[in-house]
Amino acid sequence: MAGMKPTKPKQSAARRRQASGDDECDLRFRTDLMGVRTMAAESIKPGDSLEVVLLREGGMRSVVCQTRAHEVVGALSAFPGLAQLIACIEGGTQYAALVEKSSARSCTVFVSRAKL
Repeated sequence: MAGMKPTKPKQSAARRRQASGDDECDLRFRTDLMGVRTMAAESIKPGDSLEVVLLREGGMRSVVCQTRAHEVVGALSAFPGLAQLIACIEGGTQYAALVEKSSARSCTVFVSRAKL
């Protein structure tokens, strides 16, 4: 390839933002959990805090909210930013979900970085 000048590898958008001081893992959002498990949902109430964890089963990964007793209440899925949330959890960032509304069939949570 005569005449072509070598180029520097491009930085990913994530790296450019981190270099500029933005924190891509400072995520905050409100969402309804999917696949709410009735027994676990009946044990929580508004104001409770749930752990946000990444589960792996087979080749699948899912982000779920669970009680301190490790009972899965429901999954965080199908929302913009899910891939970033997974990347941050895999990188060691911890998140908590504050229960805003809960019934046997539904649960609305506000997710943010856990305060350690």
